[in-house]
Order: sequence, then C-alpha cells, then structure tokens
Amino acid sequence: MKSVLRYFYERHTFALLLTVMILLLGLKSAFTIQRDMFPRVEFGRVVIATAYPGASPEDVELGVTNKIESQLKNVDGIKKFTSISIENRSSIDVEIDTSVADVTEVKNEIQDAINQISDFPAALTQLPQIIAINSANIPMIEVGFFTDLPYPVLREKAKQLKKKILDLNGVANVDEYGYRDREVKVNLNPDQLTQLQLPIRSIVRAIQSRNTRTTPGSIYSDQVERNIVSVSEFKEVDEIGKVIVRSNYDGDLIYLSDIASIENTFEEEKNMCRMNGIPAVSFIVYKSKKADIIRTVDKIKQLLAEEQENGVLQGTETVYASDFSKYVKNRLNIVKSNGVIGLCLVLLVIGLFLSPRSAFWVAMGIPVSILGLLFILPFLDRTLNIIAMSAMIIVIGIIVDDAIIVTENIVRKREEGLSSIDAAVEGVHEVFKPVITTIVTTLVAFAPMFFMPGIVGKFITIIPVVVVVALAISLVESLIALPAHLVPSLKRIQPKTGDDFQPGFLDRLQTRFYRFATTVLRRRYLTVGLFVFILFSSLFYAGKYMSFTLFSSDSAEDITVSVELAPGTPLSETSRRIAEVEAQILALPDTELGQVITRVGVKLSQEYLEESGNTAVLSIALTPFNQRDRKATEIADYLRTQSEELTGFKKITYKVEAGGPPVGQPVSMKVVGSNNEQRNRLVTDIINYLESKEGVFDLTRADTPGRPELNLELDYEKLARLGLNVADVNETLRTAFDGIIVTKVRFDDEDVNYRLIFARESEIATEAFLADVWIPNNMGRLIPLSDIGRLVKQPGSPDLTHFDGERSTKITGNLTPDLSPIAVSAEVKSQFNLSRDYPGMKLVIGGKSEETTQSFIQLFQSFVIAVIAIYFILVLLFNSLSQPLVVISAIPFGIVGVIIAFAFHQEPLGFMAMLGTVGLTGVVVNDSLILVHRVNLYEQQYLDRSYRDVVALATASRLRAIILTSLSTIAGVIPLAYGWGGFDPFIAPMGLALGYGLFLATPLTLILVPCVLLIFHDLASLKQRFLSTRLIKGLFFRSR
Repeated sequence: MKSVLRYFYERHTFALLLTVMILLLGLKSAFTIQRDMFPRVEFGRVVIATAYPGASPEDVELGVTNKIESQLKNVDGIKKFTSISIENRSSIDVEIDTSVADVTEVKNEIQDAINQISDFPAALTQLPQIIAINSANIPMIEVGFFTDLPYPVLREKAKQLKKKILDLNGVANVDEYGYRDREVKVNLNPDQLTQLQLPIRSIVRAIQSRNTRTTPGSIYSDQVERNIVSVSEFKEVDEIGKVIVRSNYDGDLIYLSDIASIENTFEEEKNMCRMNGIPAVSFIVYKSKKADIIRTVDKIKQLLAEEQENGVLQGTETVYASDFSKYVKNRLNIVKSNGVIGLCLVLLVIGLFLSPRSAFWVAMGIPVSILGLLFILPFLDRTLNIIAMSAMIIVIGIIVDDAIIVTENIVRKREEGLSSIDAAVEGVHEVFKPVITTIVTTLVAFAPMFFMPGIVGKFITIIPVVVVVALAISLVESLIALPAHLVPSLKRIQPKTGDDFQPGFLDRLQTRFYRFATTVLRRRYLTVGLFVFILFSSLFYAGKYMSFTLFSSDSAEDITVSVELAPGTPLSETSRRIAEVEAQILALPDTELGQVITRVGVKLSQEYLEESGNTAVLSIALTPFNQRDRKATEIADYLRTQSEELTGFKKITYKVEAGGPPVGQPVSMKVVGSNNEQRNRLVTDIINYLESKEGVFDLTRADTPGRPELNLELDYEKLARLGLNVADVNETLRTAFDGIIVTKVRFDDEDVNYRLIFARESEIATEAFLADVWIPNNMGRLIPLSDIGRLVKQPGSPDLTHFDGERSTKITGNLTPDLSPIAVSAEVKSQFNLSRDYPGMKLVIGGKSEETTQSFIQLFQSFVIAVIAIYFILVLLFNSLSQPLVVISAIPFGIVGVIIAFAFHQEPLGFMAMLGTVGLTGVVVNDSLILVHRVNLYEQQYLDRSYRDVVALATASRLRAIILTSLSTIAGVIPLAYGWGGFDPFIAPMGLALGYGLFLATPLTLILVPCVLLIFHDLASLKQRFLSTRLIKGLFFRSR
C-alpha cells in the first residue's frame, strides 16, 4: 500500500490537475444545477375532491363522502383517511402507508375504486378529482394586479398575461383569485313564466336542442365522401334570445327574449382578493418539476416588467408576494458569504498552528468537496435546496476534521526527521485505517435518516445523500491529493531532532499539557464523576426547563390570519368587515410589514382553502427577521391584542408559520366516534380543559354550525295530487336561486357557460322571493310553492368530518413558545379516561404534536441504531470490545455543549439543532477514535513506560490536531450561527449546535476520554487478578 501512496505523492502535477478539474466541474454545475425551495418529495398523500353544487354538508356526506369512503376501505396500502363534507363540496385526504413499495399502484387502485361508484347524485357537475400531494404543489410566487380601470378591462389584461406566464419555460400551472369566468345569465321573469304557464324544463330543453353541433352521417357527393354536419351553435352571446320556447299551429311564437333578459357578464363573485387592501386579480404560479425556482421567478418578473412598460399591464400596478425564490436565493447568498468568512477564519486558525501553505491546502478541501458535491448531485436527480444546504454545513466540519488529521500527522512525521515523501507516505499510512473508519462511522451515523418515516423524514433524505457524496470526495482529496500538495512545503519544516533544536510555543504547550494530563489521570475517578454530574445536570435542566419543537416560530416571516363572522353573513358584508382587520395589519411599520394578501370568502380546511362566505384568510408577509426588532410571535401577539377591540367577529386567529415541511398546528387532535352526543361532550370538555391552561389560545372546533337554514317541509300528499315530485321542486328552486348551467359555448379561447336563473330585484334572495316561486307539474301547470310546503327556520349544518370513515370532530389551537405540543397532547390524553367516561370514543393526536413526536422518536431510534453500528465498526478497527465503548462514551457528553449553548441563548431545541448534534457526534467520535488509536500505537512504541504515562503522552501529542479540528470547525460554523455574513434563522440553530458543541466537547477528547480509557485499563488489571484464562483476557480487554 505504501508503494501506491508513494506513486501518487511523487506526482504533484496529477494532484493539482485532479483538484483543478473538480473545482472547474463544480463551478460549471453551480451555474446550472436546479435550485429549489425543498427537495422533490412524494408525500404519499392524495386528496379526493368532489363538487356537489347546492348541497348541504349532510347531503354531501350522504351522497358523496360516505360512498367514496366505503370504497376506500377495500383498497390495500392506505394508512388512514380523513374527510370533510362542507356546503357544495367533499374533500377526502388519503395517506398511503409508508411500507408500500409502489405508491403509484395504490393511487391507481383508489381511482379504480372511485370509478366503480355508479350512484352518485345526478347534480354532480363532474366526477371526483384525485389530486396527488407532493412538494411540487408548493407555489413559487404570487403576482397581483390592480388598477382603477373597470373589472372587465383588468380581467382581460389578466387573461392575456396568464397565457404569457404559462408559455414561460418552467411554469407548470397558475391558480387565479379574483378572476371570474365569463358567463351569460338568462334572467327569467317569474311573473311572465307564471302568466304563460311555462315550465322550466321546457325552456332548458329548447335551449339545449337549439345550441348543438352534430355529425349525423356522411354521403357521397361528386365522387367524394362528405360528412353531414348540422350546426346550430350560438355565434353571438345574445343569439340565445332568439330561441323559441313555445309555438303553436297558429304561428304564435314565444322567444326566450320575451320572458328573460340576456346579460353578458361574469360568474357570481364567490370570493374576493385584495393585496395590501386593494382589490386585485392575483395569480399563484407553480413551477414544473425540473425547473429552477430562481431562474423561473426571474423570468416571470422580467415578463411583468416588460408588459408593464409597453404591454398589457400598462396602467396597472403589480405586487409580488409569497416569493419562495427569495428564500432560496437568500440562503444561497448567506451560505456563500458565511462560507467565505468561515473559510478565511479556518485559514487563519490553521495558519497559527501549521505553515500557510499547509493551511491553504487543508482549507481547499472545503471548496473541493462542496463543488464536487454540486457536480454529482444532478446525476443523482437531486436539487440544491434549503435542506441540502443545511447538510453542507454539517459536512464542512467533518471535511476539515479529516484533512487536519492527515496534515497534522504528516507534519509530525516530518518533524521527527523523515524526508518529505517519506513523511507523507508514513503519515497517511499511520492514520489510513482510522481515517477510513471515521468516514464510515460518520456515514453510518447519517444512514438511518434514509428510513425515517413521516413528512419530515421524506424531506431530510437528502441529508445522508449530501454527507455520503461530500465525504467520498473528501476522502479521495485527503488521502490522494492533499498529501501530494503538501510534499513541496514539507521541505521547509525543520526536523525537531538534534542538539540545536529549540522548542517552540506548541512544543512548550504540549509539555505543559502532558504534565496537566498526568495530574488529571491520577484523579481520573473524580474527573469522570464530575463529567457524569455535569451530564445528568444538563439532561435534567433540558428536560425540565427547555422546550422541544420541530421548527421555532420566533424567527418566522409569515403569519396567517383566519377570520370568521356569524354564519350566514353575506360575502359583501364579510368583505366590508374584513377591511377593519386589514387596517390594523396595514398600520404596522414598513420595517415589519412586507405585504398582506386577503382572500374573502374562503377558509382553511385540512390545510386547503375552501369557499365560505362568512370567512376570510389573510396572509401576512413580514420583512426579513434580521431587519426588524420584533419577532413574528410578538407581532402576532400585538395584532391579536389589537383585534380584541373589534366587535361583531365570531373568531380571529393568528398562526405564525414556522417554516420547514408542513406539519400542522401545535394543537391538533380529533375526537372520533359515531355517538354525536358523546363526541360533542368530549370535545366540549377538552376545549374547556385547554382553555384553563395558560399559554393555550386560538382554540377552534370544526363542528360549529354553518349558515342558518330554511328547511322546506313538503306536503307529500299534495305533491302527489298536483302531479309533482321532489325532483321537480328541487330543480326549480335551484334554478331560482343558484341557477343551472343549460349549455356552453366557446367564444374566442374561452368556454362560456349559459346560466338560467330567476331574475330578482336584489342580489340577495329573500323569503318573499322564495314564496313567489312556482313549480311546474307533469301537466305543464305551475303550482305556487306555498301550496305544497312551508318554510321552517333552523340552525345551519356544521361541516362534517370523518376519520377512517367514522364521524369525528377536530380541535386545533396555538401554543406559546414555552409550551411543548408533545407535553400538552400528553396531558390531554392523561386527563380523560375515555373507556370509562366516554365509551366508544377515541382521541387521535395529529398536527405538530404528532409530527414532532414521530420525528424525535425516529431520530432517537436512528441515533441508537447508528451508535450500535459504530460500535461494531470500531470493534473491527481495535479488535477489542472495551475500547469502542471508550470512544462511544464521548457521545452523550458531547450533547452537554449543545444544551448549555441553547440554554445560554434561550433558544428551544429544534429539529435543526438535533441535526447539528448528529454532525457534532461525528466530529467527537472521530477525535476520540484517533486518540485511542494513537494510544495503542504509543503503547507498542514505549514499552518502558507505564500505561498512564503512555495515555498522557499520546493525548499531549494529539493536542495540536484536536485543537485545530475543533477551532477550525467552530470558525467555519460560528459565522452562520450569528449571521456575520447574513442571518438565516432556519440554519442558525445548526451552526449554534455545532459551534458551541465542539467548543465544549474539546475537553471531552483531551480529558474525559483518556480518563475513561485508563479506568477501563484499571478494570482489566483488576480482572487479571482473578482470571487467568488468556482467551477471556484477550477477548475483552486490550493490555500488553
């Protein structure tokens, strides 16, 4: 092996060429690699959405939801499904089991199951739609336009612009808000219908038979086969007025225009969009799977700038919101700027202990590994996203660690008097196995992340990919290229041998540390006891006083406001009242408020927007965290206090969006059970209990009554005598109030619906209008509604939710930062004895609590599996069962530094901090591993010294390398923790965990590990007094 190493180290040009090639390939990829907000993730979820116009929640449940859920129970591979039946719509969220090998096959089975349903209500406008949920569903930007021009002019401009946006390369889809479809309203005059005794069904039949285009067949004409085409489509909007709705043999004709007015307009306004308080049309733009989010958003902005200057947007103002590309761009800039600062600090630190040339080539390992990673990622079908960039931060410390181990050992061999080439060969050969082991143990530490379930697990699979690729490149660079780069500079290093040798600062420091280590090792039991006390004290403090959360909300930049007025509030009145909430938000200072987007007439349901006339959702985009004085949680609390002054609102809730993968609200639980009375009682008791807890707020329950109802109680005997049926009544009422689509015509590039509806004096229908409705019987006579039934007022039906096909009620809410979602959910479960007090009920925990619990449990399980695997690898290296335990003992003590750092900064321990801890573990294990390996070498080399003296000497000889690895890693990540080159709250906890963890973990390697190693040797000596069997002694303990 030494001959192979010598072959490469004697060819410095090859090493230089290899390094330059990796740098150039990486730089090329850096300009072309696909950048994205999140990794491409298949969530294993589908949403089955069904529109059922004019139906109440109970009708939707019976006619649609129950039938689909019944079929879903027969599909294998479904973990669970939840549904909500609301007015006009059914939505079923299906979660596919993570153990399923082929998710696509399960989706196809779901589609087949729905296709088997043949008894859907006739009023369904279209079959259920199956929508796959994945990270591609996350939009990249929202664009809003507003102007003083009339709405038809603004809409036409928006229509033209939408086509141009969709034509851009990289744009997959566009959702519109405030953009109403064209519609032709045929406003029937009820009085004339009554006077002429014209039934609605005959009018519908007349219109549909008139607007047709058919090909009844073909004939031969002029020796050519020609199709016979019957065309009677409407060419002009008002041509429908010429439809004959009645005629007789005397030639009397009644045209549609005689009994109705024709109005070329837009569909009824079901929701409204405002941006910064101004009515607007907005487009939410989605990117295609392979598109680069930064380049695509730049194209959109460039297009809009051109159109505003001399195109369709002249005379309009444009607002950008929810620009996710800026997060990716900012994170890239922050990582680059902090990376440059960190690289300079690494050079400075290493330069203090090694020569400038050595420091340069060690530091070059960082750009070589990162740029090499950027070159490889596209070949693995991976993108450069915020999670991948976080993984790069973790791996930087490990890259520097291995490079320093190799460099320091080569320099040490040169100082012992070896030639430059021999020093490189011997130095690398001595640490070859330990370095390989450090790489393998680090890979093993991260490998379990491949198998973590849940949404968070799917998002972080990119982390082990980044670690594996970067460390593989680093390994080649450290063992092949780096020593070859160092060989020319080694000639300047003078050997520390001979009488003329003058010890330098490091030599004197090592001598003093040797004396210190000797003293500590004499008091090893006291030292280890002190470390154990610190460990348990830290764990006790963390468990009692520190909070654990997936992603902290303090540094968030988005707030979602949900507003609800009394059920039945008209859309126009809701819009007027929402302006009061907008005014309070718009009063925030410019240093805090970016934009606010208001959607009136919608509500958040199962994380999606659903139509609801008495609700609104406002999305507040704040300025960057480091540009304002108040945290997002403080701004939300301020707005919450301000909104308490508003009257007439049923509920106003503020939710701070913490960033990271979607994991739901802090409080999210479902009470499941078929007994409505028991379920309602349990929900009420849970709400009352949570309201009594300080720090719980914005509690909502999903079973509040909807819009008040007028229940039509029909006299079925009269219906039969008068030649009527329920279907006739429902059809007429639907036409009277919502109207029915009778036909469709394509004008230009739009499909325009023709809606048949009763004309009324006001936009809002009244009871008097309802009483004047006449129903046609089977003889064509019109019967007044008042003759066949009466109207009874009653409360509205609530939205109906199911869990796995059984009725459920969802409870959601928010928590103050000092409360843990896991702890609150556990308290609720322990507070209520369901089997005794609420038989037949069950409580299902979800949202942030469920995802937090799953994520931390899986991360802990992965950590344990990794530690066991690392132990087996170390057994192979040391051929001992005890020495790997010495190395692994440093792992729990390394967490102490993380706890102290986050307690000092008063930050919660989040998921990113835990990931930083995993990276910290890799560095701590690596340093401990190399130290134990050095002790074993010295034990064979210094046969005349005691084992305690050997341990002290080996530890002192590793002082320079350990200080170098620790300080260089700290220097590389601390700029990220404090944002010296730009602050990013998402990755700052990772830098904090790595930086301070290493700062406080360094004494572990220099003090604790030698003490534990010597204690194990004491145990071995003690065992030797009682055991004489050499087999047992050789298997369990290493001694000379």
